[in-house]
Amino acid sequence: MAIPSGAKAPERKRRRWLRWTIVFAAFLAAIPLFFSLWGNGAANRQEIFDPAEIAPGQFVVVDGLSVHYQTWGDPGADPTGAPILLLHGFASSSLEFFRLVPVLAPRRSVIAIDLVGFGFSERVPEPGPYFSHQGEAAIVSAVLDDLGVRRVDIVGASYGGAIAGQIALDDPSLVRRLVFMDAQIYMEGGGGGQLVARLPFGINRALTWLTLGGGPLTSRLFELACYDAAVCLGDGDLIETLRPPTQIRGNVESLIAFSRSPQLQRLPADVGSITQPALVIWGEHDAIIPPADGERLARDLPNARLVWIGDAGHVPHIERPDVVGAAILGFLGG
Repeated sequence: MAIPSGAKAPERKRRRWLRWTIVFAAFLAAIPLFFSLWGNGAANRQEIFDPAEIAPGQFVVVDGLSVHYQTWGDPGADPTGAPILLLHGFASSSLEFFRLVPVLAPRRSVIAIDLVGFGFSERVPEPGPYFSHQGEAAIVSAVLDDLGVRRVDIVGASYGGAIAGQIALDDPSLVRRLVFMDAQIYMEGGGGGQLVARLPFGINRALTWLTLGGGPLTSRLFELACYDAAVCLGDGDLIETLRPPTQIRGNVESLIAFSRSPQLQRLPADVGSITQPALVIWGEHDAIIPPADGERLARDLPNARLVWIGDAGHVPHIERPDVVGAAILGFLGG
């Protein structure tokens, strides 16, 4: 039986609506696919070096993993008997402290160690305990043992502050004094990075490259870390200084593996068990880890005092290296 002409118009309208809905849905689905192809292609073109080709320091192998370190002065001849150990945030100890080392090194011997998966240390594409606080702390202790260093003063910035605290808890005889700079103590879990790391179809890799792996938004994160971007970044020298580790093969895959690894840590639960004398340094305008965390850390540590750094954000050791260096040397001695 023929369909009445009056009924054909609604049917055509329904089919047209369905057709455009399918086209629109396909367009939306294609956007993340194109983004994934673009981001992954850019990451592949960027990651062109092996660590040994561009590293400024030396390497030691711990549990089959190549760990990069750099020294200034003779660690065995430090006037306090405990050289300063620098531990970085999401960068490299050799590079992140490039403005602070010239302040410290004339007075104290300095050791900078890159955590596994960061700086010039080995990139590991699979999640594992070596990426946890406990794992990284154990590797740092093993590197110091290989260097013949039995005691250190630790300066830990951001994520490195958490590793410094873990070392103080797991190997207390190794640590004489501690300096926490805008330390990541109370931020538990993988957060947004863990969610991004589990996205499918290569979107996780594209987003990780875009934000943390040297992509276009990486420089924006540097600006967020600074209170005064002009002072902090200079003429782009900071971005260029920190760029080499993002050019290491497997960098983005390793960052994803880091985000997906087990969170084995004793902080913040055991922060009150850290008995070594501690100095908490915090940028007054930290927009990444709130200054309230600095006040809390100084309260929770049994033997600590707090120093505020004015005109500084999350990286006072980059923005105000002379002020920060003087505070560190005054507290640690030398």
